[in-house]
Amino acid sequence: MGFEVTVDQRWAKILKAAGSAYVGVVDEKRGYHRASPTKPVMLTLVVSDVDAWFRYFQSKGVHTLNQPHDNDELGIRAFLLEDPEGYIIEIQTFKQPPP
Repeated sequence: MGFEVTVDQRWAKILKAAGSAYVGVVDEKRGYHRASPTKPVMLTLVVSDVDAWFRYFQSKGVHTLNQPHDNDELGIRAFLLEDPEGYIIEIQTFKQPPP
């Protein structure tokens, strides 16, 4: 579609779709999801304070799939939750601004 690659992590690429909207494509062998006809999509929200959002969700009784954790390979801190329809939502921050 002609999107500009803004971050290339070899098995995951982040493409600028428009303005501040980005699309990530991930190799199924390394990413969270495997190819599937239903719900193989993850919504990622980039926030400034992952731990504050985790505490907020915990205070509201929202079940999360994991705790905030660092992924040094990708240079992010993140955690996951699942929405009522079964879609995965990732809350993340970049530990260093991406290139």
